[in-house]
Amino acid sequence: MRPHPSNLPVVQTCKACNEGFSLDEEYLVALLGSVLAGSTEPDHQCNPNAARVLTRNLKLKKRIEQASTKYETLGGETRIVWKPESDRVDRVILKNA
Repeated sequence: MRPHPSNLPVVQTCKACNEGFSLDEEYLVALLGSVLAGSTEPDHQCNPNAARVLTRNLKLKKRIEQASTKYETLGGETRIVWKPESDRVDRVILKNA
């Protein structure tokens, strides 16, 4: 087990239920990494897990890129708006709640 607090509550789940969230968790780590980096490029990522996912899963990388919109502010700055797949984010939140 990774370094978790000794008083962390642990809930037993079946393997199928636990693994059923893996793709959604992978999506969320890649999305959050992309938002923080302002890019889906693996070498721009601060989080090594996000870099690994974006390197390995080009289909997911493309989905996240397509869910972003770049625009220019009146001051000339380029900004990005990211539209997450809410159902995937919700499942990860539910699992961790």
